[in-house]
Amino acid sequence: VQVAVNKAFQPWFYEMMNRKDEKSKKEAVNLSNVLLVFYSLIYMGIGLFSQEVVILMTNDNYIMAWTVIPILVIGFSIKSMYYFYVNVIMFYKQAARKLFIATIIGSLMDIFLAYLLVPRFGMYGSAVAFVLAKVITVTIVIYLSKLYDDVGYRVMKMLSIIVPSLLFMIAGLYFSYTRYLTVLSFTNLVYKILILTLYILFIYFTNRGVIDKALKSGQLQRIIKRKKGNETSA
Repeated sequence: VQVAVNKAFQPWFYEMMNRKDEKSKKEAVNLSNVLLVFYSLIYMGIGLFSQEVVILMTNDNYIMAWTVIPILVIGFSIKSMYYFYVNVIMFYKQAARKLFIATIIGSLMDIFLAYLLVPRFGMYGSAVAFVLAKVITVTIVIYLSKLYDDVGYRVMKMLSIIVPSLLFMIAGLYFSYTRYLTVLSFTNLVYKILILTLYILFIYFTNRGVIDKALKSGQLQRIIKRKKGNETSA
């Protein structure tokens, strides 16, 4: 979903960049923050309800696999920032040639960290290696993008969207890890739904201005239509 949405967002982003005015850049940043909220909501939902899905769809031998998914969600949530900063890099041809640096270093660090952590921590070590590798890749991409254009993206602003989603996810998984590790619990499921509802209210009221502006401007609708058009042509 994230890759598909970014493909639809990218042409619109380049259109804003070509205008070369601060208002257009601000519109791009605001819409990016709305999309980041959307991504965070999806990842939080995956992390929260992975336990129920795994238990219902697999046998007892694989039940514990769900405990790794929330760790991977952290990595993918952090990587969400990558898709916005990489658009800046791809806008400049001379910068795009350097993108392989982030990809290679991130991949090598993933292998190296897995080599160190997997023998001791097993699948959890692999998941942690993945998270750390994504942090390194995103950091390099952010640095490269800043060398060519400071569109207005702010790491702290993006983290202020991502971190609360992860904190809500951790809170929602408390009983899953402490009481219901290998069993389904209706009470636990209701608790998770409550946490998800609270998070939705939280992100709306903390980002209401940006979300309402994006909806009223029709920017999201145009991107969604472009995404559907790409899927139809494909």
